[in-house]
Amino acid sequence: MDLRLLRRGISLLALLFLLFALPRAEAEGIARPELEAVTPPIHVKFYYDKLTTVDGKRGVEHAIATLGHFDLVIVREPGETDAEEEKVTTALLKQGVELFGYVDLLEVTIPEKVVGMRAKIVRIAQAGYTGVFLDDAGYDFKVPRRAFNETVAFAHGLGLKVMINAWHPTDVLEDKVDLLMNPLGIPTALGEGDWVLLESFYHRSDDLYAGDPEGGFRHIMEKYAKVAALARQRGVKVATLTYHPRTRSLVDQSDRVNSLLLAIMLGLDGWAYGRSDNNDRVPWRTMPQLSVGQFYYSPLMKIGPEGERWIRITDRAVIWFEAVDQPVQRRAGIIPLGIQLRPEHSGLFALGWER
Repeated sequence: MDLRLLRRGISLLALLFLLFALPRAEAEGIARPELEAVTPPIHVKFYYDKLTTVDGKRGVEHAIATLGHFDLVIVREPGETDAEEEKVTTALLKQGVELFGYVDLLEVTIPEKVVGMRAKIVRIAQAGYTGVFLDDAGYDFKVPRRAFNETVAFAHGLGLKVMINAWHPTDVLEDKVDLLMNPLGIPTALGEGDWVLLESFYHRSDDLYAGDPEGGFRHIMEKYAKVAALARQRGVKVATLTYHPRTRSLVDQSDRVNSLLLAIMLGLDGWAYGRSDNNDRVPWRTMPQLSVGQFYYSPLMKIGPEGERWIRITDRAVIWFEAVDQPVQRRAGIIPLGIQLRPEHSGLFALGWER
């Protein structure tokens, strides 16, 4: 679809919505729902290499100046090096940044491996980190619920939060029975202040995501919304990670901006954007500055017969997102309303729009 036509169509939809839905809402005396604030996600960095060499340059001051721009950074667990310089960098960095140490759960069912994993978690706690990043934590990596919960509970017992990377986040959020991985339907140990990660966020377009056999990005969006809802029920936060395409110039910022817009549309809590082929590089140290408004005045709404386009209305703008899978194409943008909605307008969104 031509971008100009798309923008005109969304603008027209928003205008009709304001002209016709608002009078109806006021006439029918529909109660005003409580407005949800637009809270930008925090800036997250996945940094798995040495803290002593950031962007190929050594030095404590350089490392702090580079990684200190972020709110939360995933780093190697502190026991992997005895370098005094790295310890000093870690101590200074954690004064203003939440640090999560990396631990892989891939072999969590092997008793002798569990001993090593727990030793790493202990070192992370002793170093004063905020939490532990548990990778490869889903059923697809053969991590059963009981072993998962035991690891999470162990981290919690040391005062740590956890961030979970599972390709299907419902594996660690839902309490339903899985014949192999959770035959008793044991509830998850995740709780208030923990995180789940949506990896390959902006470009993802696979099938079987979150247990649904339907492919295509439009179904992924529905699953993203499902993950966000499940997480909120438990007080768990949701972070995103999008990789810059290797074939695209670093000058091209479109996916970086659009992935942040998508995270804001979904009301997610953390946002990361980087390169999968070179994690010791930090090409972008600040978040894009986007003016989208202060409050959401609508839920996430699908438009179009194929459900490949979504909008969300704030007090100042319409945020839109479009996904096409063949050929793969992702676009997003902001259309200013030209007016500022007021709290009394919130009742018009109780009219049954499809989430």
